Amino acid sequence: MTFARGRTDSRRPHARGLRDDSKATRRGVATRDEPVMVSLLAAGGAVLALTLAAWNARAQSVPSGPAGSFRLVWARSEGASSCADGPQLARAVAARLGRNPFADDATQSIEGIVTREGDRWVARLYRRAAGGNDETARVLTSDSPGCASIDDAATLAIALAIDPERALAPPGPASPAPSIPRPPGVSSAAPAIAARTPMMRPAVEAQGALAFGLLPGAAPGAEVTTSWALAARLRAEIGVLVLPEERTGHDAEVFAFGLSAARLGACVAPWSGARVELGLCAAAAVGVLHAVVFSPVPTNPGERLWEAATAGPQLRVSPVGPLVFGLSTEIVVPFVRQRFEVQGQAAPAFQQAPVGAILSASVGLTIP
Repeated sequence: MTFARGRTDSRRPHARGLRDDSKATRRGVATRDEPVMVSLLAAGGAVLALTLAAWNARAQSVPSGPAGSFRLVWARSEGASSCADGPQLARAVAARLGRNPFADDATQSIEGIVTREGDRWVARLYRRAAGGNDETARVLTSDSPGCASIDDAATLAIALAIDPERALAPPGPASPAPSIPRPPGVSSAAPAIAARTPMMRPAVEAQGALAFGLLPGAAPGAEVTTSWALAARLRAEIGVLVLPEERTGHDAEVFAFGLSAARLGACVAPWSGARVELGLCAAAAVGVLHAVVFSPVPTNPGERLWEAATAGPQLRVSPVGPLVFGLSTEIVVPFVRQRFEVQGQAAPAFQQAPVGAILSASVGLTIP
């Protein structure tokens, strides 16, 4: 039997020589400076009036809502990372009111969180008075597939809570929205809540596999994989696949073939939710193809280098907690198709198919 081989100071001005002579007397005769005092008082009153008028005009030029300033604390839970974060929501509220109502030292606050619950978006808002003794809560929902509707509803609700008159005023002439790079009253840490959903966490999974075209007949096997997120919709995977030896032949010719390989690849998920992900995976595999000859006498038995590329769709679901289930289908293209022959026979004892397939089901746990 022949085995073919493959292969990232200021000083204050002081009027020198001047003195207050309003009460000075000269040889018992009192001076008459009342007109001077009246003039000085009149001038001082005029200056004070002008100063107050200017201050009042300046105060009116800078809008200040009747409800004063607020601190905004906004968070997004798992599955709501596509919705507006704190700074974006603050800019939308400021644009609607025509002013920035947020400040770090505000004694009142508006807090909220947006979540994805089943097929609905849910936003919960809380308006807290100074000292936190008085609290008003409101719940908003939306059945729209995208976040735009819940973002708009939250913007209007927050604007109404701050300044109802401005929030419901008809729009004036078009003008640029107030420039608010980052409202000082917005917590910059709030959006980070949505950074790691179950689908984005590292995971370890055990898979049961059924291979076709890689060994004689349908070959059951097992694989252990580890995956981790590289970006929002991109994961890396590394795994080890083992297909136990499968016998073939008859009578005096009995052989067995097995396969062990390591795989490294990546998965792109065009559609990914908080707990469901549908992606396309591709990997490069390298390992050994085992050949065992029971009879007749082998001429070159042992292992052969095996290399292949794999690709296919993958569905992963995390129904509760850290638990993850998966289903996948892959096509397998060997770079070299090993051929095993029996001397004197034209047909090979076994040769891998040009294109094979692996069906697998997995269960695993995510790592927080």
